[in-house]
Amino acid sequence: MDPTSVVRQPAVDDASFPAIWNWLQTEAAARTSQFASEWNAARADIESLLHSQAAAFERTAPPAPEETSLTSLSNLMSDAANGLLFEPVHAFRKARPNERALAALENYQAGIEDLVRRLPQTIAVQGQELLETLQPVTPSRLRRYLLGRRRPTLQLAIRAIVEREFLLDEKARVGTDGEFLLALAKGSLLLLAPWQAIRDEAIRSPHRPGGGDQALGESRTRWQERLSRLESDANEASRSIAEWCNGVSGRLAQALLSGETRLSTRQRRRWLRYRQTCFRHWSRQQRAVKAVLDLEFEMANVAIDLTAACEQGLNSLDTEQAGLLEELDNATRWLQEAQTREPDRSFPPPQADLVSAEDRLSTWERAAEASALEHLVPTVETVEPRHALPSWRSPWRTLEPRRAFLSALVRFGRETVRAGFHEAEADHRAVVREIERAREVVTFSLESAVKEAGQGAQIAREGIANALALVSYRKQAATDPHALVQRNLAEATAGVVAFTHLALDQGRLGLLTQLAQQSGSRLLREAWRLGLGRTSETGRWVRNLVRTRYHQLLQQAGWEAPPIGTVAPVVSQAYLGEILSLQQGARDLPMIYRRLFRLAPVQEPRFLIGREPEMAALAQARSLWQSRRSVSVLLVGARGSGKTSLLNCASAAEFSDATIVRGQFRDRITNAAQMRAFLHQLFGLSPDDDLRANLSSHPRVVMLEEMERTFLRRMNGFEGLRELLAIISATGRSTLWILSLNQHSFRYLDAAVNLSRHFTHRINAMAVPPQDLKNAILLRHYLSGLRLEYPPLPESDPRVSRVRRLIGLQQSAEELFFDSLYRQSEGVFRSAFELWQHYMERVEGGVLYMREPKEPNYENMVAQLTLDGALTLQALLQHGSLTEQDHSEIFECPIEESRIELERLVGLECLESEPSSPGLRIRPEAGRFVHMALHRLNLI
Repeated sequence: MDPTSVVRQPAVDDASFPAIWNWLQTEAAARTSQFASEWNAARADIESLLHSQAAAFERTAPPAPEETSLTSLSNLMSDAANGLLFEPVHAFRKARPNERALAALENYQAGIEDLVRRLPQTIAVQGQELLETLQPVTPSRLRRYLLGRRRPTLQLAIRAIVEREFLLDEKARVGTDGEFLLALAKGSLLLLAPWQAIRDEAIRSPHRPGGGDQALGESRTRWQERLSRLESDANEASRSIAEWCNGVSGRLAQALLSGETRLSTRQRRRWLRYRQTCFRHWSRQQRAVKAVLDLEFEMANVAIDLTAACEQGLNSLDTEQAGLLEELDNATRWLQEAQTREPDRSFPPPQADLVSAEDRLSTWERAAEASALEHLVPTVETVEPRHALPSWRSPWRTLEPRRAFLSALVRFGRETVRAGFHEAEADHRAVVREIERAREVVTFSLESAVKEAGQGAQIAREGIANALALVSYRKQAATDPHALVQRNLAEATAGVVAFTHLALDQGRLGLLTQLAQQSGSRLLREAWRLGLGRTSETGRWVRNLVRTRYHQLLQQAGWEAPPIGTVAPVVSQAYLGEILSLQQGARDLPMIYRRLFRLAPVQEPRFLIGREPEMAALAQARSLWQSRRSVSVLLVGARGSGKTSLLNCASAAEFSDATIVRGQFRDRITNAAQMRAFLHQLFGLSPDDDLRANLSSHPRVVMLEEMERTFLRRMNGFEGLRELLAIISATGRSTLWILSLNQHSFRYLDAAVNLSRHFTHRINAMAVPPQDLKNAILLRHYLSGLRLEYPPLPESDPRVSRVRRLIGLQQSAEELFFDSLYRQSEGVFRSAFELWQHYMERVEGGVLYMREPKEPNYENMVAQLTLDGALTLQALLQHGSLTEQDHSEIFECPIEESRIELERLVGLECLESEPSSPGLRIRPEAGRFVHMALHRLNLI
């Protein structure tokens, strides 16, 4: 197709240069005018919204200086929010200035590209004709001479020239485009500032210095300054765009006269890529700005819902209060009638159906969470517009509005609401108690009147009079908790809204920008309140610290005598029971809780938490064994770590269809004959039967526990163990051996007889992460049906707490509790279950309250432990349990010395009798103390 044939205009009958130039001028001017008109309209829309907002801001009265109430919050959301937030945002959504401006720019670029494509590649034109057509634009003298004197026809590459000019023009204008779009973005966010100022003043703390008039006046002044700067920037950008529009035709004519077409493909592609980057930046900016407006809009809806939830809770409380007072009046009338005549009916039955504070709090929280789920998105990308063009520093900030609101709900709203509801509940329960007491008094007095014939009437009259005095006093002393609960609900709502906005603003703006946007006088007041107000306290702390360090330095230099320490009047030996009783006491637990936390091996696989790798290893071992390979498994772990539970669940799951022989070493085995006798008895064989032949006759799974009783740490004390290992090695293809022992025995035997070489798999039952231990406890607690309340966080310096929250190191009460529980239990399930039950404080109202898990102080007991005692404890860990004879053989000492040493440890309450075997073992409660003491002596 001929390139010139694409030009089709009704006013042009040929493809001559003058006709094409007139068409090009007309089309370029039309597109440029439309583009400028769209941008001016977008700017006019923003300016109109801002001017309307300024008038509304001036009309809005400052909030009252009294304390925040539900009424003031409701008025804030119904009056101020409508005029300063909802209506402007609705108008902004309808006008869509940012989207229209960006769309106009994209349409202009697309129109210019279409215009260039419709131009012919080249056109024949005489030089003189070119000069005359493009007047009054004139080229240089040399170029004019060449064009005027040249007789042949000039082949002008019009499409390449025009395309190059438009690309260069667009490249020169990109900064102006960015500044204009940046001004629109800033103006869009400036719409929110009046509402934010009114909102912050309405939900401010009543104890914060400074009145509403002064603070609101500062906010208006600051907003007007920002508006003036924004209008100045927008005027400058509009002026630059107008100048550019007026010069489009002249620049095109100058480009055609120069005939310059040089624009490399690399340069063109580089600019087009950068232009696409700019468009992505501007498009992302307008979406992020819209997200900020939508977030403020939805947060206001959440605040409205939260205020409505507070009013519903307050109305429910008022209804309950009215019912209680009615019941109190009924009791009073009955008692008054009973004073004058015998009543025709019994004492009014109880009617009160009290709702607990926790239930009211749960209802309030559920309403707030439902509103957050409805209005707040999980994540949203926002921006604080600062750059006209893309920069190396990303301005986008991803916020989590729903999480921020729920966090503020828990941290700043829950306790305040709970306190108010608890106070109301206490008042209502006091009324119920007095009515019940009056009923008991009346019942007792009437029963006594029947028994006492002579003085019965007098007793009845006195009893009824006393009961009437009780209810009358309660009626006079009854307080209406409406005002208290309303104040707490209002403070909680204001606090949740304020801290949510604070977190969102800090996440979007950054801490420094957020502080910079606040007024200077307010910053000074806050600094005085938070910083300088603590000068006296800080001075006392510094003075005491300097004084203490000064005296310590003098004592170290020998220039001052050290202080004389006081001598304790009585020094007594520490007992493990006394140390543990400081933190561990008997608790009256519900029967279901005793069943769930019974200290026994797990039988049901659903309670086996976090053992998936161990069960998978057992399944793999069986699969290899079934393929006729020699397989044996060693299960290593501390007492109470779940070895038996793991074997129980494996028997019911992985080995449910296999022949299983289970046993346990109870007596100490030290030679080969004892080991063979034990195995013959285990498999039901006579002494004459060939043990190895029987084991090789058919496949079976053998599970043996307490392997630490198969040796004695002395000369020739490992023969029984060696015999067992030899049998395992010889029968591993037909018999899958699974043996368990504690980790201390394993370390010792691995060094003594290279135990691990005889087993293909070793499973470490001590590899319990903190989360699995926590899940195991919470699963059992969940089945109890009780709610859970952790101890409150310990009080600390507010400044330290703020720093921890700032850097993300502040832990919750649940995290602190389970961290301490994991440290104290050393990851052992049995110890963790015991500690969990010891730290239960009470069960009340369907709620389990936990105590703070303070760690016992074992220092006095560690100091009383001798080296011989420590070595005995080490031997007990290695052997599981020891008799006096075993101790005597291990340490090569008389039995009497062994008895004395063991009795000394029993006296310290570190040992107890082994329930299933002869000898003594370490008490489970003393496990942590023993590990601590032996670790200090480098014995473990």
